[in-house]
Amino acid sequence: MSYTPALFAAVTAALASGPQPRETTTERMILITRQAFDVKIVANGRDVTATQPVVSVKYNADGSGTRTLRNGQTVNGSWRFINPRQTQIEVTGPEGVSRWVIIELNQRIYRKANLDTGVEFIHVPRGSLP
Repeated sequence: MSYTPALFAAVTAALASGPQPRETTTERMILITRQAFDVKIVANGRDVTATQPVVSVKYNADGSGTRTLRNGQTVNGSWRFINPRQTQIEVTGPEGVSRWVIIELNQRIYRKANLDTGVEFIHVPRGSLP
């Protein structure tokens, strides 16, 4: 699915005013931090994973995190929820800060979309991608 700025505005507004997430804040933290994830990256409706350096990520409950790059290098960063309902996160890495809206979060998938660019990261448990 491709996300336009108008769609992002609508999603963000819906998340801000809509019902509370089904998960508690503790459950959301556990779902994000319980394991490392392989990453699929979608931009403008196209799978661009093969052209991007990130292949996997690990978020830690203390706010730290790591990315494993295609060349095997591990890059440190940090993350945090940026709204009380924990539907948005901020990620800081060597290239700067990015803000994301959580689209889907459960035991099988963690999907987030960049609030500024519309790029979508689809996180699945390590070993789940072909």
